[in-house]
Amino acid sequence: HTDALMLLVTDPEAYTVNRIIAVDRGQLFLLDTPQPIAPRSYTDVIMRTGKPILLRNAPDDQETYGIVANLVGSDDQVISWVGVPLLNTSGQPFGMLSMQGYTVGAYDLRDIDFLTNVANQISLNIQNASLFAQTEQQIKQLAAETERLEQINRVSSWTSEMLDVNELFHRTVVEMARVTNADQARLMMFDRGRGIGICQAELKHTGAVGRLTIPLNGNPAVAWIDERHTSMLVPNAVDDPRFEPIHVILRKENIRDILVVPLIVKDEVIGSVGLDAQAREHSFSERDIATCETIANQVATAIENARLWKATQQSVHELTLLYDLSVSLTTMLDLDEILATLASAALEIQRADLSAVVLLDTHGAITEFAGLTQTGGDVAPDTFERSDLIQQVMSESKALVVNDCWEDDGTRCLDVDEALRSYIIVPVMIKSQPVGALIIAAYQARTWSDREQSLLTILTGQAASAIENAHLFKSEQEKRQLADTLREVALSLTSTLDLAEVLEIILGQLRRVVYYDSTSVQLLRDDDQFEIISARGFEAPVTDDLLIPAKDPARPNSRVIAARRPVIVDDMAVEYPVFHDSERVMHIRAWMGVPLIHGTQLLGMITLDSRQPHFYTEDMADLALTFATQAAQAIEHARLFEQIRGFNVALEQMVADRTAALTAEKERLEAVHTITTTLTASLDIDEIVIKTLELAANAVGVRRGSVLLRDSISDVLLYRAVLTESEGLISTAEPFNLPPGNVVQWTLENQQGVCIEDVRKDSRWIDIGQHTAEIRSFLAVPLLAADVPLGVLMLNSNQEGYFGEEHFRLLSTIASEVAIAVHNAELYNFINEQATRLAELLQLQREETGKNRAILESVAEGVLVLDEQDTVLLYNRAATEVLQISEEAMIGRSLDRIAQYGSDPEERQRALLLYDALAEGVTGARRLHGPVHTQVELRGQTIDATFAPVTTPDGERIGVAAVLRDITREIESDKAKREFISTVSHELRTPLTSVKGYVDLLMLGTAGQINDMQKSFLQVVKSNADRLNALVEDLLEISRLENGKVTLNVKTVNVPDLINDIVASLRTETERKRMQLTIEIQPTLPTIEADNKRISQVLTNLISNAHKYTREEGRITIRAFQSGDLVQVDVVDTGVGIPPQELPKMFSRFFRANNSLKDEVGGTGLGLSIAKSFVELHGGDMWVTSELDVGSTFSFTVPIEYRPPPRDEDTTAMNEVMHAS
Repeated sequence: HTDALMLLVTDPEAYTVNRIIAVDRGQLFLLDTPQPIAPRSYTDVIMRTGKPILLRNAPDDQETYGIVANLVGSDDQVISWVGVPLLNTSGQPFGMLSMQGYTVGAYDLRDIDFLTNVANQISLNIQNASLFAQTEQQIKQLAAETERLEQINRVSSWTSEMLDVNELFHRTVVEMARVTNADQARLMMFDRGRGIGICQAELKHTGAVGRLTIPLNGNPAVAWIDERHTSMLVPNAVDDPRFEPIHVILRKENIRDILVVPLIVKDEVIGSVGLDAQAREHSFSERDIATCETIANQVATAIENARLWKATQQSVHELTLLYDLSVSLTTMLDLDEILATLASAALEIQRADLSAVVLLDTHGAITEFAGLTQTGGDVAPDTFERSDLIQQVMSESKALVVNDCWEDDGTRCLDVDEALRSYIIVPVMIKSQPVGALIIAAYQARTWSDREQSLLTILTGQAASAIENAHLFKSEQEKRQLADTLREVALSLTSTLDLAEVLEIILGQLRRVVYYDSTSVQLLRDDDQFEIISARGFEAPVTDDLLIPAKDPARPNSRVIAARRPVIVDDMAVEYPVFHDSERVMHIRAWMGVPLIHGTQLLGMITLDSRQPHFYTEDMADLALTFATQAAQAIEHARLFEQIRGFNVALEQMVADRTAALTAEKERLEAVHTITTTLTASLDIDEIVIKTLELAANAVGVRRGSVLLRDSISDVLLYRAVLTESEGLISTAEPFNLPPGNVVQWTLENQQGVCIEDVRKDSRWIDIGQHTAEIRSFLAVPLLAADVPLGVLMLNSNQEGYFGEEHFRLLSTIASEVAIAVHNAELYNFINEQATRLAELLQLQREETGKNRAILESVAEGVLVLDEQDTVLLYNRAATEVLQISEEAMIGRSLDRIAQYGSDPEERQRALLLYDALAEGVTGARRLHGPVHTQVELRGQTIDATFAPVTTPDGERIGVAAVLRDITREIESDKAKREFISTVSHELRTPLTSVKGYVDLLMLGTAGQINDMQKSFLQVVKSNADRLNALVEDLLEISRLENGKVTLNVKTVNVPDLINDIVASLRTETERKRMQLTIEIQPTLPTIEADNKRISQVLTNLISNAHKYTREEGRITIRAFQSGDLVQVDVVDTGVGIPPQELPKMFSRFFRANNSLKDEVGGTGLGLSIAKSFVELHGGDMWVTSELDVGSTFSFTVPIEYRPPPRDEDTTAMNEVMHAS
């Protein structure tokens, strides 16, 4: 059920609605007039998307699709709408079926399925009806088309068989005239290059074939078919203003209607067929036009095929010529023959009138030429010299094509013959560089096709390879000739070492390598000037100006120095006009300078001059450089030979002088050798200095001298040996006593020897009487060992100037050897003394080690010492008993060997546990840099272990020491004690309960009236029972704490309230003792998470103790405040205080401090221990500070937020760290 239904059919291409059928609440609407589809309408969205649309509430939902409503009926009443597309067989929408309602949610997805099925049926019916109508129309057209196709088949038959273009042209005009009943017909082919159409065939033989032409530009028929590529029908052409230029001809021939049919190949109009009808209206029908166009298409294809066949034949001919040319060129090495063959082949292929080939150098001059004409005449190369057209082709490296140079007023015509109208110039390229050009020219204007250009390019490419091979062949021949020449030059240059002869050979042989008009050889002098040492070819002599500035910018010589390569000047008159003005060098136009280089040294240069500008090339420069290299070597050899001859004379004199010096040196060395050999044979210092002084004096030839040595202990100079003429050699130990500033002191301070020719003239000399009165000359050298002065060796003579330089060197050498010998002797004595001392120390150390070992073995605890690599160094007997591992298995072995110890699985398991505990302790001691305490729990054994790093006095860590103690019995004893206390506590609790109960009953008079004395006795019993009960409760609390059975009931605790409650409960007692009790609580103190009962016990114990141990009229202050994430409570009293030595024991079990109130107060000594344990269970801490007879302060902290303690294994690890100190 629906309020409105609409069927809509569209034209997808025109995007219009062509038909609408709609029903709105029983009323039918029809629309046959095409209407455009409105943008953003329901129809627009469905046609674009091809998908259904469902709107449950149209005013709200249509915005989602961007729709503007265009519905049948009242738009403002439409609430629900659903529409589906009509799809053709390819799935494209061509219409729409929709329903609309006036209530919300009238349609759902089932309605879309329903409409889709209905729409599919409607689509199928509409498409079937459309196909039936199309079929009827096609049957009618088919009959007419069959007749037309029979005509076309006939044309197709003969066009596919014809390859004669002229016959094809004639049959075309005949067939088209027959089909259209035309009175006249002619076929025109278009020459686009020349801009004309040429008649190729006509129906009537009027002689127009080959002669009749029409202009293509400005022709209305040609413009029509070029623009539209369709036939042009001109009815009543005689009245058509477009054909006014031929109206006269039309009237003369009585032509009324004209039909122009284009011939089109590959979208290009290549010609047309013109058909004329005389005195008939409507001569050409649409069918005639269509048939003629079909025939034209087949004829155009046939024409193109015939052209292609003709072109193929031409291509075969051209390729044959190219192949023959290629074969010929590959066998040619003569350049003239190659160029002539290229010119001939190009002339034959192009059927032109002239052909020429030119090769140019880098300056545009013709180096090679070949040319010929169709008549067999010669072409002169001069007509192509410096041709601008050829230079243009060379610079652009691309072909130049001119179809008719007369159109340019002859400005682009070839100079060789002004009658040549058209030409093409193609560059000859070798390795992408132009080296010449091929010129083809014709006397007639000619359109050069791309194919013709390509053929010429191929020709020049083949020829380029041959030209390159010819150049290479010629170059190779020249190189061989040059190599022979250079070999002869080298032989001639090596034939003499006389410099003048070498220069003559160089200048004579140079012309064989590189031609010159004049030349010179210039050698470089002090980097500033060139000296001309030889020259040829100059009219004026050069000997009057032998020196040339080497760095003068007005001369090209400076460029040779800078480049160290050949330098070419193409024209000296242009580039160096000042230099060229000189009369001597005025003939020089081209110039080349070649450096003479030997190794890396620039010797000079060779200059080559030519009267012809641009004469020298880079190839010539390379040849000249090769020659100059040989010449430089020859010049250098000649110069060296002259130097060697001079050196030989000087060398002979030097050899004689040196021989005499070596003889004297040999004698000195023999003396030094004798002294060295003698000194090395002894380590006794007295013997060394005696022999040294004797041998030195003998070597120098004197009988006076002495040796001074510095005493290593007293640092005093001592005479150790003295030589005199009267007494000879004397060994002594007398001190050397002279005033400061003496020559000996100067020698030692400066560590330099001194040679005095006359002591009377030297201020450093001090005369000390008859011993020195006869001395005239003096020689002293220091005895140095590692730059440390050991003493002085001195010799003197009564002759002035006795000691010379050779004596000084000899004594210096002797002193060096003596110093070493003395130093070695002192070292020997020192080492000997050290060895004796070390032996004594070693003996003492062995004794000390024995004592230490005995002490170590007597220690009750086990001791284990490891080095930094965990190797066991010490392991005493007690350690063997504790660990139950033998000494042999430990000493000198790594600690990890413990993990492998044991002969059965149980022993190995025990060893593995031991290793883990020991390794962890060692690691902890190293990490914490201090002692670490732990316990090792084994099966049936508990070991207490303490680890500490071992360091040297300077703080260097060298290992770790471990002290091991078996505490199994102590653990068991402690366990038995705890069990006994627990048992006793439980056993005492039962009778105490009965005692307390009966005492209370008696005091209440249950058993009868009691007197005051009995009540007093019962009060004592009750008081002692309460005390005993408190003791039992404390013991039970201790037992539960030790066994870990105390659990906290954590809740939110208000500390101020708790303090106030406890103070209130004790107020009677405090008032009895007239105490001042003050509470100081932080106003912003937060609540804590704790066990209310346990914290209450802690506070009660501390406040009660403060009350008990404070005398009457004392003060108690309770403070509570936040400290970080903790709450701290301090209980301060003005009581009796605690002695300093007892403060560390205050939280020990059963301990009570000694004071005057101890007996009066009483107690078990367990309260503080239990209170501290409760605080620690909460994660807090408790401590005390006190001053005797002043008072005490007990403090504790608890976390604001309770954090449960870690698991057992984590607790064990934490305890080990907490025990570390």
